[in-house]
Amino acid sequence: AEAGLSYQIGAHIGETSILAAAGRHLAFHLPTPLFVEGSIGTLLLEADVCESPLVFGQAGRAPALHGDGLGIHVLDQRLEDYAQQMIPLETQTP
Repeated sequence: AEAGLSYQIGAHIGETSILAAAGRHLAFHLPTPLFVEGSIGTLLLEADVCESPLVFGQAGRAPALHGDGLGIHVLDQRLEDYAQQMIPLETQTP
């Protein structure tokens, strides 16, 4: 923005609500994007991976999200159902 460049925030058609939430947070925290697109999480999967799929409202309006993390509730079992491979991560304690 300081260099005079304009930008837009977008996502792939059919994103899940996880990507939609991340894009929505970005849109609310960056100054003056030229365009914002996203929150069309119902097109990619038979059932979205979040308890309440994110979609935009009337006239393309989408409210800011609040709460822990991205402000969404991911359904772990649904993620596992869609997974082709799961790789467990080990946590290290100091």
